[in-house]
Amino acid sequence: MTDPKHDIDEIEEEIIYVSKEELKRDLAEMRELANRLVEMSQTKLDKLTLTPAQIDAVALGKKIKNKKDAYHRHLQFFTKLLHNKDLSALYLGLEKIKQGPLLANQHIQKLEALSLKIIAEGDPAIQSLLNEHADLDRSKLRQFARQAKKDQAAEKPSKAAKQLLQYLRSMIPQQ
Repeated sequence: MTDPKHDIDEIEEEIIYVSKEELKRDLAEMRELANRLVEMSQTKLDKLTLTPAQIDAVALGKKIKNKKDAYHRHLQFFTKLLHNKDLSALYLGLEKIKQGPLLANQHIQKLEALSLKIIAEGDPAIQSLLNEHADLDRSKLRQFARQAKKDQAAEKPSKAAKQLLQYLRSMIPQQ
């Protein structure tokens, strides 16, 4: 039989004490998050996973933003809605929104390098690309590459290189 006093000691050891200062920091962080959500555009908000109550709170915050006292009270309410919720998905969504333009730029640069490689190497580069992306059309790729090489040889601006890049953009989605 177990000793009841021993069980109480184990329970007390599991309790994690949080200082008042830490609670204040957490609430200030939540208030900042609430303010960021209210100031965010609707298209960016649509990319986030928000509960219906949080969506309503954001909409109301947008309406009363110019009324200082009401907005302050509403931010306190919204902070309370966000408090004690798992916000990891929300923070992940915010990070994706923040890095969106950077990732899009990297994707475009990758496609530009790929199109230059196809123009320079020809069929071997096309074959390696088709191994990765089977839905691409080999004949279109070869046609664009041949025409771009002819334009380069004639030292003209290459319309085919632009078409190749456009085709790659349309067929290879950003991850």
